[in-house]
Amino acid sequence: MIRRFSLRLLLGFLLLVPLPLGALAWLYTHSFEQSLRATALDALVSIANKKTDQINTYLNERLADTELLARSRAVRNLLSSPLGQISEDNQLWPFFERAGYHDLLVIDADGQVFESIRREPDLGTNLLSGPYRDSALARAFKEAMALLDTQLTNAEPYAASHRRPAIFIVTPVLDAGLPIGAVALQLDLEE
Repeated sequence: MIRRFSLRLLLGFLLLVPLPLGALAWLYTHSFEQSLRATALDALVSIANKKTDQINTYLNERLADTELLARSRAVRNLLSSPLGQISEDNQLWPFFERAGYHDLLVIDADGQVFESIRREPDLGTNLLSGPYRDSALARAFKEAMALLDTQLTNAEPYAASHRRPAIFIVTPVLDAGLPIGAVALQLDLEE
């Protein structure tokens, strides 16, 4: 009888002791997992916010570059010169090299691409009626000219750049308050 009682007591002890220890271990593990998850989430949010700030700063600098170009005398002179009389040694090249863009385009008010630093197939074409009329660049050009405001396109494949994704910033060029064309900077997405 004592032996059976001792066996039951031992069995009860063996069953009761691991249950609280197991529950305590689960509680600590669960608490640690929640804490670790919150810390990881905070770190990811911090990294995402920093990247967002970097991208916004980058885009703001590019917007300022485009607006500066649109106000430049070199661009206005280029737009007032007849097509075909564009100097190969124009004043836009040093800006382009320094800024690290994929391409810099100057477009007249009728949609004719006057200048393309990269000399891609869109040079000499018309964005309103030519082969690139359905591109993001053409849509941004139309909006920039209609709203007289800088436009930023979404990343879309651009046929003139071998169907690689392209983002353009298009700013109208004004002379005496009237639009005479636009400047478009194609961002270097690899950068």
